[in-house]
Amino acid sequence: MTGASNPEAVWKRPALAEPNHVEMGGVLGDAFSRGLKRIGIDPPYTVQYLLADLNFDMQRFGANFSGDVSGRFLELASLTSSPQNPAPPTLPEVMSKIPMLQQLDGHFGAAIDWQEPIDFDSPLLEAKMMPTMWGNGRILLGLVACHARFGDPDLLDSALKLGDFYVNVAADRFCDPNCLAEYQKSPGYAGAYVTCVFHGIAGLVQLYNATDDARYLDVAQRMADFHSAFDTLPVEHAHGSISAHEALLMLYEATGDPRYLKRVTDRWTRAVTGGYVTLAGGVLEKFVVAGFNRDEGCAESDWLRVNLMLWRELGDTRYLDMAERLLWNEYLANQWPDGGYGHRLISTDAQGAYAYGRLDEEAVWCCCFHGPLGLRALKSYLAVGGAREIYLNFPTDFTAPVTVGRDSFTVASKTLPADENIPVKTEVTLAGAGQAPLMVRIPDWADEVIIQSGAKRIPALPVNGYLRTPPVASGDKLEIAYHARPHLETRLGQRIPIPAGLPADLKDVVIRQGPEIFLNAGSGDIQNVTLNVKGQTEIEIPKEASAKMAPWLKLQDHHVPHAFVFNVRLEGAAAASER
Repeated sequence: MTGASNPEAVWKRPALAEPNHVEMGGVLGDAFSRGLKRIGIDPPYTVQYLLADLNFDMQRFGANFSGDVSGRFLELASLTSSPQNPAPPTLPEVMSKIPMLQQLDGHFGAAIDWQEPIDFDSPLLEAKMMPTMWGNGRILLGLVACHARFGDPDLLDSALKLGDFYVNVAADRFCDPNCLAEYQKSPGYAGAYVTCVFHGIAGLVQLYNATDDARYLDVAQRMADFHSAFDTLPVEHAHGSISAHEALLMLYEATGDPRYLKRVTDRWTRAVTGGYVTLAGGVLEKFVVAGFNRDEGCAESDWLRVNLMLWRELGDTRYLDMAERLLWNEYLANQWPDGGYGHRLISTDAQGAYAYGRLDEEAVWCCCFHGPLGLRALKSYLAVGGAREIYLNFPTDFTAPVTVGRDSFTVASKTLPADENIPVKTEVTLAGAGQAPLMVRIPDWADEVIIQSGAKRIPALPVNGYLRTPPVASGDKLEIAYHARPHLETRLGQRIPIPAGLPADLKDVVIRQGPEIFLNAGSGDIQNVTLNVKGQTEIEIPKEASAKMAPWLKLQDHHVPHAFVFNVRLEGAAAASER
């Protein structure tokens, strides 16, 4: 999990396809479709529920986080709608009512005297200042996204008023060096100063991109620079922390200032090497190694998007490796049967997470929006057009438009039935004028990637974590086989070589084949399991072991815990046959 590929010496940020133009099928496409459907289901998602954090017309959880639910809904629904067909049916009414609910100073929510001391002593669901700042950061993103999709001048006007609130009020109030002592009194978790203020940078950058008004970019930079003193690990709220790093990447794209990119890459390395990222690829609700017992769908979505954005900036495939580990393990296990997202219990010890617990709470006020938002972003990264080539980043089911130079193509990828030691196999077809080489990513879990056209193997050169094929023409159909036997990893995701002497006992390890990790089928405890070694090079899972463990997609059992750390005894083939 800590390994790295070498990015190209000169990497040009590629243009991404509009996600709505990409069709994602298979398991991930189904997860996205079910998640998107969830936000249109009544209950709870009535117009009254969606707007309760702005007009307080009903009592519901988190209404003091003004703009949180309404903003998340506005952003996701707008981004996934077409200009001609706003969906779900509640969206048009929500759009029409939001501008009427804005305070005179530009913020949304209760009237607040911003010069009063921050109400850190109030209970989380009664506090005003920090919850309002959190919610306003979310609704700013929603307003900008909604205007971009539908061109509604009233929503743009609301976004501008809220942007001016940050410029005229919020930045001075919450980025004041003379108030450091006050800020440092903040408790942790969801109502914390560091959680609630700085993710608003993202909406300011998006507003600058939409208007070219330099004031919004200037205040975003001011906030980002002030945030650096509070940008540490561990931190009490992973969603708030990682979403602020998404904002830093947006700020880097807008300014080209390498300081913002470096803060994110440094944090990524610290999180991965320090055990803050679980072996399932995700993070806990609190950005800690241990001592907290559940995850959060919002944080998983943020972590996914940060990894995708880092690849876009740097071309380093280790970020795609991390995104893939997350997707096929933690992300899928976090989704509820009804399509929503939320919290599931996670067991930890001093080294970090070691087991999924049962589903704990569906977060209809946040994760149900943020989970599909992350999968929507993924759609743009499945196949990406570069300057002269097409990058195939994830071997899954999709149809995606890509542009290479002046040529336009459609890439279609279809998964094929897997073999015992080929856990992933795809058929890829290119359509369009011209031709282009394919850059087929070599996943960190793959022993070998073989590309064929019919019975003929295609020669491909390894280049910076990819296999580069000769130019592929329209109509060409390639079969890509990702060979991978089971292997073992440490608690930090590093591959463990097979010991020279057998039998051998290895404690606290992960068993992985392909993108998936193995889970204990019926226990949340770290169990003992015996695996065979064939010829000192290949691990085999005997039938008695395979009956006790399987990847999440084969289990999908939310009702009992599943450990993903094992104590493994490796035996040679001869010893195994004597048992």
